[in-house]
Amino acid sequence: MLYYCSTTPPQFGTTVVQHFQHRMKLSFSKIIGVSDLNSIRDKMVYNYNGGNLSDYLTHYNTIYNQTVSSIQRGGVKSMMVKLIEFSREEFLSPETSCDRLWSQYIHPTHVGQLTIQQYKCALAIRCHLIPDFCRSEFNEIMRCDCDTAVTTKNLSPEEETNMKEKGIVPLLPHLISCAALQKVNFTIRRDHVKLAIAHIANRYGIRTTLEPRVYAYPDNSASRPDIIFAVQNCAHIATDVIVVQPANSTDITAIGSAAAAKAREKIAQHGAAVAQFGHKFIPFALETTGHMDSGCFQLIKTLSNAVPFASRPSFVMDMKAAVSTALAQYRAEVLISTLTHVRTRT
Repeated sequence: MLYYCSTTPPQFGTTVVQHFQHRMKLSFSKIIGVSDLNSIRDKMVYNYNGGNLSDYLTHYNTIYNQTVSSIQRGGVKSMMVKLIEFSREEFLSPETSCDRLWSQYIHPTHVGQLTIQQYKCALAIRCHLIPDFCRSEFNEIMRCDCDTAVTTKNLSPEEETNMKEKGIVPLLPHLISCAALQKVNFTIRRDHVKLAIAHIANRYGIRTTLEPRVYAYPDNSASRPDIIFAVQNCAHIATDVIVVQPANSTDITAIGSAAAAKAREKIAQHGAAVAQFGHKFIPFALETTGHMDSGCFQLIKTLSNAVPFASRPSFVMDMKAAVSTALAQYRAEVLISTLTHVRTRT
């Protein structure tokens, strides 16, 4: 199609490019399970963070004109046209604003991969959409068990604003923060991340122990960190995984504050007991948006030093993407669980 746009004048080829563009969007709609093409925003389809599809139609004139100019001048670089947007303006929903790695990541084993249904739901959620197989079971307006009115309609930005003014909130962001309707305990989210971290570490030869009970706490409590990493040639590292809701603030300085506060709590809870055993404690605190606290990067960097030098870049990539995939898996399971609960509740 790029060759076609470069060599065919727009007055002769626009209809062909329109048809090609329509077929691309139709294919994407099948991936996410949304049949109404009008409900899928073009700004999301032709964006790296969403459908990651090239927008030939919008840039058709530019492609052709720059190709002709480049041939006349003999310059190749000037032929390049950006066909995919990288703007994040359309992807600022509270549940995915910092979490984008999973959609372009191919896990090296089947253990960490999303199922077809999970990927379909997670990608639809990324695009602010509910798949048809879920919407067909929901009423357009229904009431959460917490007594909040929610809408299951796939809304445009204007419709979403109007609904909120009426006291009706979109289903997707409400599900991430309220367990009353989904019936999925928030500890499942932490467990997904914990197991993903341990799995990647084991793949690279770092032995892990889950839920260790080797540390003694001053109050004789049953507290324990989530994982111990047996790192060679240095002290073993313990971590405790926590996934929290972001601070309820529109101030950009509030991003990450909830995760940072939880990280400090975990250090106060486990730091002394772990240090007494000769080990090092690094908290792994992140927010549901995918935002990672500094301790997450510190842990990943420290562990990467324990793998062969040539494998370190891939280890860092796999670790970050596995955490991202775990969060996407949880969001998909929340939507699927909500569907089950709505079907069975009286």
